[in-house]
Parts: sequence; C-alpha cells; structure tokens
Amino acid sequence: MMERVMRAAALVLVALAPIACATEGGLLQGGADLFDEEEQSKAVAVAPAPASAAAAQSASDAAQSESATTVQSASAPAVQSASAAELAALQSQAEDAYRARRFDEAVIRYERLLALQPSNAQAWLRLGNVHHRRRDWFKALTAYRRAAARSHAGVDTEPSLRAKAIYNVALINLELARQSLRSLERLGEGAGAISDPSPLARETERTQRRLDAFSSTEGAARGAGRP
Repeated sequence: MMERVMRAAALVLVALAPIACATEGGLLQGGADLFDEEEQSKAVAVAPAPASAAAAQSASDAAQSESATTVQSASAPAVQSASAAELAALQSQAEDAYRARRFDEAVIRYERLLALQPSNAQAWLRLGNVHHRRRDWFKALTAYRRAAARSHAGVDTEPSLRAKAIYNVALINLELARQSLRSLERLGEGAGAISDPSPLARETERTQRRLDAFSSTEGAARGAGRP
C-alpha cells in the first residue's frame, strides 16, 4: 500500500506545478511544453552506435533482401486509409454514443477513430471525458494530454479545446493529490517515512484556488470545463 501511496504522491508533486505553468502558456525546462508530446518526441534523437564489420555485412544483406522484396511487391495494392466520409461517419457514431451515455460503445468507437486518425484532438478529448467519468484517472490523463498538444499533424489545436483538456488534467491531478493525502492520513505511523506531507497539502489547496479563480473568469467559462 505504501508503494501505491508514494507512486501517486510522486506523480502529483511532479505534475501539479508544471500544470499551472502550462495553463498560463509557460514552458518546462528545455523549452518543451508539458503537453507537446509530438514536439518532444521529435526533439529526442539517439545517435547510432558504430557498427562492427559483421553488423555492417548483416545490414547490407538485409538491405538487399528488402530491395528484392520491394521489387516483388511493387505491384501489390497499398493499404488504403479511411476516407474523409468514413472518418466523419465514425466520429458521428462515437459522438452519438457519447451523448447517449453509452460509454462502452463510445470508447470502442473513439479508439477505432483514433487508430485511423490519431491527430483528432476532439476525439482524444471525448475519450478522456469518458475515462474521467469512469474515474479511470490514468487513461483519462493519457487522452487529455494527447488532446492538449499544441498542434496535431502540423495544425494548431483550437485554444478552447486545449483549455478544456489542460483544465481536466489539473482536476485529475488534484483528485490524485487528495487521495494521496487521505491515504497518508490512514497510514498513521506508517507515514513516518514522509518527513512532512504538509507541502503537498498546501500545494493542493493553492492549486485548487487558482483553478477556481481560473474557471470563474469569462475566458474560462467559454473555454474550459468539467467533462
């Protein structure tokens, strides 16, 4: 149980401060936005290790084999991606299931849509909302972070959609913080490994006040909200 508590507490301590910065448009160390997974993945490059003579020969053989395979399969039909009409139909079906609160069906349809169109920020937001309603916090966080990316497939994400996703990420992290604090309190003497849990409590309260103030502004009323 202590391991679970520490894992949740560590996650919240790391996440709460950057969320406030990202909500205000700030950047993390190194200039990477907390929610820009695509940008971060592009920025990370691993230099190839020097190849041995045997490895080089193996790579050459593999390249020749691949070339032969390419020639043989050049006339084979390519896998077709979904058309715009098919994607629109999938999204409509997913939205219908979502609005009717058929959440099992909605998850299946949104996941099917996102497998074909991973740049669909609206679908990521809706999928996050479904997991959020089910209190499946970590799946919701994953979906919201994808929705909150600054851009998808080279197209800027709509600011109001980003605001909703970022706001909901903050709500979930606050809930995880509260759960962690309650677990620490129940541990009693077992919580002695934590020298002082009060910073977590203070940061949780402070962030909640900032979120409350943010959600009460006119801009937040248009752009951010609960799922």
